[in-house]
Amino acid sequence: MLTSSKKITQSSSSSSIIIIIDHHHHRSSSMNILSSSSSSSSSSSIFRDALNPLFLKTMTSLLGLSFTSSCFLITSSSSSSIFQISSSPYIDDNKVESSSKKTNSSSSSNSVRDEEWKDLGSEIDSEILCAKREGRSKVVVEYSSSSSSNETTTTNKTRRYVINVNDETAQDCEMGENILYKIRRKDLISSSSSIKKQSSVILTERFFLSYGIFWITCFALIVGLQWFLWFDKIHYIVVCVGLATPLLLQPFVAPSLTEAGGDTTALLTSSSSSVPFYRRFSFKANVWIAIFSFIGNYWYTHYFYSVLKAQYTFPSWDVNGVPIAMFFATHFYFTFYHALSNTIIRKILNSYEYTNSRTAFLATVILLISYVTAYMETLTISGFTCYTFENRSMVYALGSAFYGIYFIVSFPMYYRVNENTTLWDTIISSLATGMMVLLLLDFVRVFVVGEDLNIRLLRPCKFDATLTCAPFTGSYC
Repeated sequence: MLTSSKKITQSSSSSSIIIIIDHHHHRSSSMNILSSSSSSSSSSSIFRDALNPLFLKTMTSLLGLSFTSSCFLITSSSSSSIFQISSSPYIDDNKVESSSKKTNSSSSSNSVRDEEWKDLGSEIDSEILCAKREGRSKVVVEYSSSSSSNETTTTNKTRRYVINVNDETAQDCEMGENILYKIRRKDLISSSSSIKKQSSVILTERFFLSYGIFWITCFALIVGLQWFLWFDKIHYIVVCVGLATPLLLQPFVAPSLTEAGGDTTALLTSSSSSVPFYRRFSFKANVWIAIFSFIGNYWYTHYFYSVLKAQYTFPSWDVNGVPIAMFFATHFYFTFYHALSNTIIRKILNSYEYTNSRTAFLATVILLISYVTAYMETLTISGFTCYTFENRSMVYALGSAFYGIYFIVSFPMYYRVNENTTLWDTIISSLATGMMVLLLLDFVRVFVVGEDLNIRLLRPCKFDATLTCAPFTGSYC
């Protein structure tokens, strides 16, 4: 293996660029995607103590698809060379110019950097020609950036640019320089803002997940100790509205929890409260979840009533036959679910290069986590006797798949919302997601189950007091 490296001082911050040209045909990359290995078969064990054979078959199929896609991703062989470029993120052009005026060293370093980028482009061109002679199919330029601050180093994600040596564009003698230009421009444009964008989204997710520990604990105590047996209408409203309120008020009361942590400049020069509330990601995330959860309660609940023969029998004020408390409970449930799904989707997208196999793997994972999320919720609230079904065993298997339709659509759609998404686009995205889920639920009702949809303004326990959740006190729900 022939390896050459270059270290280029970029500025006084002692950052560097390292080029590694590897002529070995089967180089193992840091993400283990381009490694050459034989396909190996392994057996995947799943839950033996499933509630019924249908659940076992469903989980086996999903895990099988996930395992198959993983094999395509992890054990794909290729004949390619990899350029690895590692450096600290370039700062903005304006900052480079202003800093170069202050010190001659910065100016000379910036000049050296430009010259070295041209040399690196020439080396990539040479590598493309070498790949053609050796019969290799592609050359991969791998660029990873890391930011250094004092003694702390923060590594950002790695970007890859695949050059097909047989492509017409690869005939250009300045192909390497063009690739490096794209890398440099992306760094120049996103160096100061990408960390802020990523951090605002991630900090919001961390807040949702951290707060999830609190409300999950509260619900575990309420259900586990059966405190709900003596709840009346006011208790349910106080609990559900009370647990949803911190999430809804956080963008207004404590925006720094999710907005200020990622941008060093903002921390030093201004407060996150200066950002209009409607542009804060935490606010847009709450809006997206609130709309989707409202649609889910207002419309989808009736599909559970009709298809799964579900009933809410606890005392509560209703809207369209749905307890008002459930509208708020769904909000903090869904913030947790979608924050968790975002971390999984981001991990997959940042860990593997874009291929059809990655897309298939991602789709399989979304299907799997959608079903698992729905199943786990159904299982964990089984102790809540005020939510009943005619056939609970059937609900665990088929009902979880029916409920999972929510998340098959909402998980990838929610992931598309970011800091650059306007509030209006956020609203449209949530409404579109709601409509897609509604259509899918109705397709299942019509073409799979063949059940009529009955929408009642009042629940059965509003007419028959004996249907009110135990202990029965002689009053209607």
